Amino acid sequence: MEKTAYEYYLESTDKENFIVEKTIEWKLPEGDLVKILVSQCKEIRKLNYPPIEDYIDGVVKNNQEQIDTYINECLSVKQQYPKP
Repeated sequence: MEKTAYEYYLESTDKENFIVEKTIEWKLPEGDLVKILVSQCKEIRKLNYPPIEDYIDGVVKNNQEQIDTYINECLSVKQQYPKP
């Protein structure tokens, strides 16, 4: 399976130049690559976030530790898959 643009973006060491260079290389209208990257980022985050039921269960049970765990897992996903 071929990599997504976002996966290439994550691998790049110079994110800003990646966007400029690939926009030119892939002959995309200005701004389109950023839209594609943001969309792909959102999709990969959705796949990696913990189930929302874990958070709701913590709220219903008034279990702050469970709520905090859910939030920390979400923050970890955001850090692992930063928005372009």
